[in-house]
Amino acid sequence: MSEYYAVQRSTDHLAHYGVKGMKWGVRKAIAYGNQKALDKHFQKAAKKLAKLQDIGLYPKKYAAKSAAYGVAAIGTGTLVTPKGMSRVLGIRAGGKVGSYSAMNNTNWRPSGTQVFLAKHKKKIQMGLAPVAIGLGAASALNGYRAANASKYRSKAVSFRNAMDEVFSGTKYAGQYVAPPRQRKRKRR
Repeated sequence: MSEYYAVQRSTDHLAHYGVKGMKWGVRKAIAYGNQKALDKHFQKAAKKLAKLQDIGLYPKKYAAKSAAYGVAAIGTGTLVTPKGMSRVLGIRAGGKVGSYSAMNNTNWRPSGTQVFLAKHKKKIQMGLAPVAIGLGAASALNGYRAANASKYRSKAVSFRNAMDEVFSGTKYAGQYVAPPRQRKRKRR
């Protein structure tokens, strides 16, 4: 082979078809006149703007969500512990399954569900652990959103300005709310 092939890197040309925070291809869709792609990009941008504005304007809503997820995480986390699961199943110190009020009755028998839960207690606890962690993470995220509402308001303003810049000259110029999508009717 007498020829040498190499990649020549050049810094004199840079193509960027998007805006930070938006999906790439908005400007490309405008340049090529691809209305379907432009509609899709606007729908996504409007949805993101609405979410940023919602977080910024209603921090109490996200504080309440954080508290609710926190309570759910604590409740689920309690079931993960051996004592918590025993309380739910109604297991006595001797290992018998059943509710405490029913155990005073001499003719009492554990239900099939209680027996099943007692047999598979470890598996249930292992399955509930990730759920408790996920609920705790959701609580933390919503708590962060509630505490940093002003940050989300400023993000919404900058995103709105970016939308003005990108969608100028299109049918979406000056719009920030996506029109409802047309749904196809099912044939019967």
